[in-house]
Amino acid sequence: MSRTRHQRDPAISPPPTRRDLLTLGFAPARRRADPHAGGEPHERPAPDWAEFHRVDDRVRPAAEALVRSGDVGSGQRVLEIGAGDGAATAAAAAAGADVETVPAADAAALPHDAGAFDRVVSAFGVIHAPDSRRAVAEIDRVLRPGGVVAVTAWASRGLMGGVLRLAAEARGRTTRSARPERWGRFEGIQLAFSRFPGFEVHDHVLRWVFASPEAAWEALAAPPGPLAGAAQPNRAAPEQLRRRTHELLARSARREADCLTVDVAYVLVVARKPDWATPLAPTAG
Repeated sequence: MSRTRHQRDPAISPPPTRRDLLTLGFAPARRRADPHAGGEPHERPAPDWAEFHRVDDRVRPAAEALVRSGDVGSGQRVLEIGAGDGAATAAAAAAGADVETVPAADAAALPHDAGAFDRVVSAFGVIHAPDSRRAVAEIDRVLRPGGVVAVTAWASRGLMGGVLRLAAEARGRTTRSARPERWGRFEGIQLAFSRFPGFEVHDHVLRWVFASPEAAWEALAAPPGPLAGAAQPNRAAPEQLRRRTHELLARSARREADCLTVDVAYVLVVARKPDWATPLAPTAG
């Protein structure tokens, strides 16, 4: 497995405006027939354009690596699961692809026909689907023979793997809760992608720089950060969560000049559907 470090590409900064995204081919909402609901048209939620104005430069290099590794190109139909801040969607659209998005919560029952997409990508999105194997089965179903799926997930033993575990503990985990931290270890990836004849797993690192440990906590705890929901319910829990987050940072961060630098590990999984694969029926309920 390769370990690479990516730097911000000034050619795509600043983050795209609403007009830029519309020019790249985004539409507020599309009406589609849902094969899982008797074929009746339904309205998908429109993107929250305010979120696209806050594309996080800390995650942008991972989204760009995702699109490159997924071999996303002009004229392809691409589905992104869990679009988040829109970085991967914007990168795929900039490559000339026709992009559609769905929330991670819909990953277990995608409202699309079998073989509808040339590529399926997810930048830290599908990892939040409650049923990982069913989500990947649905990805397999909507991917055409010869198509490619590319997914990024936070490394289980890295900073964000620890942050995800803290968030789950703070919110209260149930048997139906998503386990996003499991996607970042080989055993979890192997379980999720076992239906594909082969897949590649690449180790990558994002370098994040903060003014101080407190600034790092604020970035993780403020919407749409991973600890945002967990830090809101009451006044006692956030302080404990803050202390434990500082402990995680102390183990993984280092001081450089007047800043705090963190190397944040993640994995990039790429799998290709065989050319000889036959169309699949919708995943059973």
